[in-house]
Parts: sequence; C-alpha cells; structure tokens
Amino acid sequence: MKEIVSVSKLLYDRGYITSKEGNLSYRVGNEILITPSGKPKWNLSPDDIVRVNINKLKEGERGEASSEVFTHMSFYLSNPDARCILHAHPTNVISLNLIGYDFKNLILPEMEYFLGEIYVSDYATPGTPEGAKVVEGIKNDVVVLPKHGVLIKSKENLWDAFYKLEVLEKGSRIILNYLLYKEGKK
Repeated sequence: MKEIVSVSKLLYDRGYITSKEGNLSYRVGNEILITPSGKPKWNLSPDDIVRVNINKLKEGERGEASSEVFTHMSFYLSNPDARCILHAHPTNVISLNLIGYDFKNLILPEMEYFLGEIYVSDYATPGTPEGAKVVEGIKNDVVVLPKHGVLIKSKENLWDAFYKLEVLEKGSRIILNYLLYKEGKK
C-alpha cells in the first residue's frame, strides 16, 4: 500500500495526473487494492487504499474505490499475469491521440523496446461499464484510452509501470515536437 501512495504522489508531482484523477491498483488473490474515489493523490496514506473483492465488483459493488475499478478488473481478468495497473492522464500522449497519431508508427527505439506494441482502445466514457469493456481481451502492457489517458500494466510492481509511463510520455513529447517542427517547415 505504501508503494501505491508513493507512486500516486510522484504521478501528481510529475504532472501525469491532477489531484483527483488517475488511479493505481494491485491485484492480490481475489482482491484489488486501489486508490479511493475523489481523494487527492498527493495526499494519500496507506489507510486510504481500498480493498475490493472481485466477486463483489462483478455484482457492481465498488464501495469507496475509484470509479475506474471496473476497468482495472476487466484488464486484470484479461491479463492473469498482471500484478498491478497504473492509470494516468499524460499530456503529450493525449495530445498525440487527439491529433490522430498512430501509436503503431513508433519512431523511437526506446518506446518499441520498453513498451512493446501500444494498443489504442475504442472510446468509452471513463468510469462506465463501457469503459471496462473496451479493455477486455487486450494483452498489451500499454493501452491508450482515447481522449482520456493510458492504462499500463506490470507483472512486477508500480515502479515498473511508472517507468513505462515515463518512456511513453517522453517519447510522445519528442514525437509531438517533431510533428510540430515538420508542420512548421511547410
């Protein structure tokens, strides 16, 4: 739980989320430990982390858990090897998505090496049952959620997921700068 708190604060400090957006989780057996709904990520404590039983989630009960807990559950059920999930709203990734950039057209070797193929899901309103459905069956480590953000899974820990986010956001910033430069040369 301390790791969820530490990574949440770092996501906020780096500008990958604002106070109440984004969420992080760990799967432990038949439970998901996840950040709470509506609490500032820079001010969480281990006591704030919510435990939710997956069977209760399947019945629609989320308690105080993030509204995205159903999306986390769907991604976990599709990826039995996933240990944790990070959801953030990185500016450059979202900007590239909004201009229609094809994330399969990676031009940076670091992104290909560390992230693998980036999947862009269909659009769904965040925090809805449809939001959970758009990630069903997706096996990629990195999923861009159109107009919204990213989901990143890790088999290791949240620090690994955070590192993937850093690679994704830095690469996206470089690509966006390149595209702006190229457009300015016309």
